Amino acid sequence: MSRLLIANLVRLKKSKLFWCLVALSVLIALFDVVNLLGYPERPSIDSALFMYPVLIGIMIPIFGSIFFGTEYSDGTIRNKLMIGHLRGNVYLANLVSAIAAALVMFVAYMIPVVAIGFPIFGTPAMGSAQFVGMLFTSLVTIVAICSLHVMVSMIYSNKAGATVINLLLSFLLLVVALAVLGELTAPEFIPNYDMAGNLIEYSPNPTYPTGIERDIYQFIVDVLPMGQAAQFYARATNSPLWLLVIYSVVVSAICTAIGIVAFNRKNIK
Repeated sequence: MSRLLIANLVRLKKSKLFWCLVALSVLIALFDVVNLLGYPERPSIDSALFMYPVLIGIMIPIFGSIFFGTEYSDGTIRNKLMIGHLRGNVYLANLVSAIAAALVMFVAYMIPVVAIGFPIFGTPAMGSAQFVGMLFTSLVTIVAICSLHVMVSMIYSNKAGATVINLLLSFLLLVVALAVLGELTAPEFIPNYDMAGNLIEYSPNPTYPTGIERDIYQFIVDVLPMGQAAQFYARATNSPLWLLVIYSVVVSAICTAIGIVAFNRKNIK
């Protein structure tokens, strides 16, 4: 497997798509930091720190579909199998390569935020312990995102089709996560005003989720990788971080298992 991984990393180093996505990560980070300068009061750097899980959740579907789809179209995967490499090892090498690419994108995003944002806006207001905890948890989330989209890319060998499916899946999960997160962050009480616009009282929000409904909503945003990414970006993680790590590990394991089984059964010509 090490030879497969080295070959993938060599391809990664030469990939124009990969370096374009790395450069885009840097540009978006710079935009986020510069955007904070426009606030009338100096904001916390926290709002720019954790956008990268959502960003990577959009970039990895593009990268994985094209990078691994090229292996199908060029016959590279067929050749790897013909010279004796196990299908499971080919799959895992590709998964590790995708994770490595995502981590480089993560570093590319964080360098401008830390190097420019910290001197201007100071260190995170959330505190070092919470920052480290969220950082570690978000990296595990990124592994889950990679596992999901590598599964699709390895099952569906058509490069254009895999790109469309992966992007649609990513945006669908993000839209669902944002919609559910919006329900969870809705106020429990809403203000009532008179005709002159004066506040009269606060009344219970009829759409505020409670009980089992709220538990189901929370489970959805916790278990979905893009749900976790949205929570990090909004800094609205209600569940313990260790629980999010467990969910990400389970999602990664399930996606990888399904992907390997499907890839082993795939007829590769």
